[in-house]
Amino acid sequence: MSSAHLPPNALTRLPALRRRLLGQRPCGLFTDIDGTLSDIAWPPERAVVSAACRRGLERLVDRFDLVAAVSGRSAPEAREMVGLDDLTYIGLHGLEEIASGHLRVAKAAKRAATILPALVAQVVGRLGCLPGLYLERKTYGLAVHFRTAENPQAARQAVLAVLSSTVDAAVFDLVEGRKVVEVRPRARIDKGTAVRRLIRRHGLKAAIYLGDDITDVDAFRAIQQLKRRETLDGMAIVVASQETPPEVSAAADLSLDSVDQVACLLESLAQARRL
Repeated sequence: MSSAHLPPNALTRLPALRRRLLGQRPCGLFTDIDGTLSDIAWPPERAVVSAACRRGLERLVDRFDLVAAVSGRSAPEAREMVGLDDLTYIGLHGLEEIASGHLRVAKAAKRAATILPALVAQVVGRLGCLPGLYLERKTYGLAVHFRTAENPQAARQAVLAVLSSTVDAAVFDLVEGRKVVEVRPRARIDKGTAVRRLIRRHGLKAAIYLGDDITDVDAFRAIQQLKRRETLDGMAIVVASQETPPEVSAAADLSLDSVDQVACLLESLAQARRL
């Protein structure tokens, strides 16, 4: 993506970021995982969180009042990837939460789990023969990746056509991401509602959110809305790549251009003098 379409780089605004975050307490940091703390990997289970990002997060636990990882993966999988017990983990775009070692699951997810096996069997039967697709079974849903399809756009249309005619819209939603379509339990829950919940619970006065994909826009907008209401001094930061959808960059205040830059930002915040 052209830099002309990106907001300013967060590393050029470090002094202001440090003052705004550490000068207003309580403060928090929220971050996506895939594409933010780890490079996008194929298949998804090969993704590895950057050691530098892990070190930065570990140090920030003692500096910030809340550090949370917010992921489309399950909360236990997110915790295993990051490898830090002291973080709060939001999984499945808000349907799961691990805090203080306890896992909570939304009722909508439990309902979806009862009919998911039959749905997966139908989808596999209709899509399993198409080349270049990868079906990722999740705890309460399904992700159909078309990253390796010869014609990704045609594959996307085929996936959407099959899922739209197979999935029970009363129970599941279809949500698109970076070369993936997810079948997710229908609920008034997303990364934005999860972020709002944690901000209220911890009484945060300042926070930043790091993310890279469509599902992070809900969290970006939650931060922006709270900022407009003057209840939070917040910043939404996009971790941009050539695959970044334009609406993600448009919803962000600042940008970073790589996982390495995310690590630099975390380390800089960790080193800042506590105000």
